[in-house]
Amino acid sequence: MTNYNPIISFEPREHDSGRTPGSGNSDKPRWILVGKELEDRINELTSEIDDVDSDWSINEKFGFPKVLEIEFSENAKAKTHQRKIVDLFTVGSKQSQIGMASEYSLIIKSNTSKDLKEIKSRLSDGDRNDWQISAILNISEYEPSFKTKSGTSTYKVSLLDFLNEKENSFSLNYVTEQLEENLISYKVLEYGAKKVIELQEASLDKLNFIRALPVKAIEPMEITNSFRFPGLDVEDLGSLNQFNESKIYPVVGLLDSGVSINKYTEGWVTRGNGGIYSDEQLDTTHGSYIASLLIHGDALNGVADSSIQGCRIIEVPIVPKNPINGPELIKNIEKAISHNDDIKIWNLSVSLGGEIQNDKFSDFSTELDRIQDTYNVLIFKSAGNDSSFYEGEEAGKLSTGAESVRSLTVGSMNRNSDINNYSIADYPSPYSRKGRGPASIVKPELSFYGGDVFATVAFPSYRSDFEIIGEKGFGASEEAIHQVGTSFSTPKVAKLAAEIVLLLDQEEFNPVLIKALLIHSAGYASNLVMDDNEKIEKLGFGKPDQPPLILSTDDNSSTLLLEGTLEKGKNIDILDFPFPNNLVENGKFKGQITATLVYEPYLESQLGSEYCQSNLVLRIGTYDEQSTREGRFAIFNPIKKEGAQNILRNGFYSRRKMLQNTQFGPERLQIEYGDKYYPVKKYKCDLEELVTSAENYINSDKRWYLFLEGQYRDFITKKLETQGEHPSMRFCLLITIKDPNANTDVHSGVVQSLNNLNFNYSELENSVQIDVNTELQ
Repeated sequence: MTNYNPIISFEPREHDSGRTPGSGNSDKPRWILVGKELEDRINELTSEIDDVDSDWSINEKFGFPKVLEIEFSENAKAKTHQRKIVDLFTVGSKQSQIGMASEYSLIIKSNTSKDLKEIKSRLSDGDRNDWQISAILNISEYEPSFKTKSGTSTYKVSLLDFLNEKENSFSLNYVTEQLEENLISYKVLEYGAKKVIELQEASLDKLNFIRALPVKAIEPMEITNSFRFPGLDVEDLGSLNQFNESKIYPVVGLLDSGVSINKYTEGWVTRGNGGIYSDEQLDTTHGSYIASLLIHGDALNGVADSSIQGCRIIEVPIVPKNPINGPELIKNIEKAISHNDDIKIWNLSVSLGGEIQNDKFSDFSTELDRIQDTYNVLIFKSAGNDSSFYEGEEAGKLSTGAESVRSLTVGSMNRNSDINNYSIADYPSPYSRKGRGPASIVKPELSFYGGDVFATVAFPSYRSDFEIIGEKGFGASEEAIHQVGTSFSTPKVAKLAAEIVLLLDQEEFNPVLIKALLIHSAGYASNLVMDDNEKIEKLGFGKPDQPPLILSTDDNSSTLLLEGTLEKGKNIDILDFPFPNNLVENGKFKGQITATLVYEPYLESQLGSEYCQSNLVLRIGTYDEQSTREGRFAIFNPIKKEGAQNILRNGFYSRRKMLQNTQFGPERLQIEYGDKYYPVKKYKCDLEELVTSAENYINSDKRWYLFLEGQYRDFITKKLETQGEHPSMRFCLLITIKDPNANTDVHSGVVQSLNNLNFNYSELENSVQIDVNTELQ
């Protein structure tokens, strides 16, 4: 009989922490200009400053700064280079950077002509500032992004944030005055914590004057997608489980179109507080179908997607029959969450029209992030659907809002295969929108079964060549529905999360831990033949496991949990990581390592692709011996690891050995994170696949280490310093060590190492006794 062991939560010892020395290299890069090239660049940039400095009449009259766009070279992308550029444009103590126009373009404010003249003087000094001068390609007055769409009459104007309430107010007054002078109908709306302006104007020519206003962007106002449920059938659903008040069920908050109370939902579903729509304003079909999948989906479809039969649902309608805009949707979501503060897992299968952008995070996504931070909840967001497959095209990018960093985004995968080999089991569903998100962050993170679409012919090319198989549920009037979409894969993962919350029964809800557990357990099917990039784009990290399996391991593997808050300037440097000493063969360590790191970066919505303002770097590896560090770094970290090598590096693994190792197959992940500011990082490797030249890194006489360190962009560092706050990040790191041959008691080996190395540790045990669904396993 197989033994199952809980996850082991362990703590760094007192000497396992160090300090991070200041970074930076005084050596000048090779791209620094000299001689005539430097002189020509100085002349160009100072001339451009003169152009910007030419007329201050409007700024002085209305009281807001000039706004500059500073385009810099790709060579200067590193944060140390950007810091030098921002410092050059900073006169006095006020923060000058107020945003990013693009990946290689800063938005800078300048308050007076005198300040610009000081900046011009600095740009003229090639001896002191050759670094910055060489990095800057162009200086111009900022012009807002102007995106239009034919047939659109409602537009959204996003405002610049000057990081100063008075300047923001003065700027808004000027913008609204100009709109009135040009006879443009407008409303100033609250979009969560920020203000936007809604315009009603179909003539694009009449909006051209906005290009000269101190605003960040103008674009079509986003509205919610309508729900379509074609082909509803009347069908006898048979006898289903009744709600039992004496039993404990997982609880999911449902942000949707409302749920009808009938014989199948009575007792299971409760209307939460904070709703603003009457029953007459709602079409509850979509919400009722999701509720049916959460409560009865396993029984209706003869599957075992969850561990517990049934689910309590607290539902708040946030969308009426008719489409609503982004500001109203966010207002409804926040009201629902704030009025039901005991609900921590929320499902959001509502999407706004449009796709995500590569270089910026949408207002909707950043407000979802703010709401989750404010109320300490976790939102499960659908990736969105695309019907382009009917025309033989691939699904497009994620729906607007699915790039939310704090949310867990869910795509869809096929449950079954069709006879024409169009839909293949465990491959991405043809309608499921794909990532990655802006700045290449991993989105969606997870996928689940959202209903199948089958091809009825070998080479489908028309809508009639497809059949919606879907999964059985019911609508507002108990009518049977077979439907597909990421709207329906998402609540299944939300329910798994609710089951984990129920099983752990912790006093304080920790969304980082829940995300990490789900992502860590996720994987791909053995039949999946796709490269890593395509897998990540379409399936994220794969399909998560069921909670009883997520929270335990058999004897042949062991999972360690390290969680906490890491302050800026400090690191975790565990010089004796408890890798099991019994996992050795022929003088070398062996085994598969899976490491999942989830953390909460600082977020700044005005910074475009640099929205994530902090990062955690993880290294796990081996070294030869410890020595005493000398020089200026000795005061930070007195002990040095001689011969240290990070095992979590793609270049150390052999492509030939990977192809031969069919046992590991699609499970491995070869993603090169480097110092990318990704809020979720997952590594999966097999030590047997190391290249020959790296095999000496796993000699059995080596010692193992774990290193975790934070990185912070200059913008957030300065902002927090101004506010008197010290930066820190909450994180959760899960590490599973497994013997793929299943002949080593890895768990006992890890426990022995923890004891021998004097770690404090405890078991992450299930705290609640529940009835686990075993009938359909």
